[in-house]
Amino acid sequence: MSSFGAVAARSCASHEGLALALAADLGCDTAGAPDAVRRLAAALPRDPDPRAALEAVSDLCRHTLTVRAGGALLLPEVLRRGGGDPSGVAVVAAVAAQEAGYAVGLIGGHGRLLVAHPTSDEPLVVDPTEGLIDAHTLGFELHWRCAHESAADILERTGEQAERHGDLALATAARALALQLPLEDASRATAQAHHRRLLSRLN
Repeated sequence: MSSFGAVAARSCASHEGLALALAADLGCDTAGAPDAVRRLAAALPRDPDPRAALEAVSDLCRHTLTVRAGGALLLPEVLRRGGGDPSGVAVVAAVAAQEAGYAVGLIGGHGRLLVAHPTSDEPLVVDPTEGLIDAHTLGFELHWRCAHESAADILERTGEQAERHGDLALATAARALALQLPLEDASRATAQAHHRRLLSRLN
């Protein structure tokens, strides 16, 4: 079993642990990534209320990190480059905020990953591109994303991005890792179909 598979098998896998294992199994250098997360966390305000926590996360996304559509997705690469794809930035921001003790998590829908606070009295979410926004303005339903679900989102985007760039080996590897996640039957069938299609193209 791969290191990602071992971490994915844990029901209580953390966003950071799974994101690092995912990156390592895709050949990304993870050295220094945990320390980079700690540095981001150390720069965040201490003990904020829910709104202030989200405002701090929004500032991190918009002023410390650079959002680039189609940019880096894997946690170590986003940290190394100081930004990346909105989904990759959302994962890094959530991981850093959790390291700082914030009770925030990832939430998503309609192909987007956002950051939210479960005890906030206001319907606010952090969109890495737009900052702090009212979730009601999005026009689609949001659902909390556990570490497995956020990893599935990143792997999906990594596979799509790699395939667009003609990197079939990376695309196939990303689809193979997705199969090690505890997917629902429909999602597993889709993931298997994607993987088989890429394997046939490689061969």
